[in-house]
Amino acid sequence: MGCSTIAINLAIALHEQLDVRVLLMEGKMIFGHLGLMLNLRPQNTIADLIPHAGALDDSLVEEVVSRHASGIDVLLGPPDLNVGQGTNGAENTVRFERAEVMIPFKCDVHGWMGAYLGVVAHPFFAVTADDGAVTLPKLPPGTYVVEAWHEVYGAQQQTVTVAAGETKALAFGFQDK
Repeated sequence: MGCSTIAINLAIALHEQLDVRVLLMEGKMIFGHLGLMLNLRPQNTIADLIPHAGALDDSLVEEVVSRHASGIDVLLGPPDLNVGQGTNGAENTVRFERAEVMIPFKCDVHGWMGAYLGVVAHPFFAVTADDGAVTLPKLPPGTYVVEAWHEVYGAQQQTVTVAAGETKALAFGFQDK
């Protein structure tokens, strides 16, 4: 059970048992997931308060808070990474403190543009080549769970044991749902 699950259940229990107003605030400033867990799709998030940090008042915070069906108020973090791009060649750097899989990127200007990013805590990952093949060079001997992920068809896992100097082949097949 994760921290978010515990926090949600505690907030709802406090609201129900003590009959008080409870505000649950997302602790992540990017890639928040409380909205997903609570089935909330807000127009505003905690990120909308940042430009007003020096002049916050109750009415401004109320505009950003979402009310859940359970009766608790929720101040959500942004659900995805949406960074404006400047002039041609401009760069943005984002540091991830821990693994996150899969993070959606989107473009508010061009609706057809999107991508996913996986941040893993190890150097053994790859993107498929045009023919769908993947190579994981310098994989130490051992037993591994290999996961293939597709944005529509989900994830599949296979376990493989690799000896020193050995090459193994795995095949994943995704079907329409």
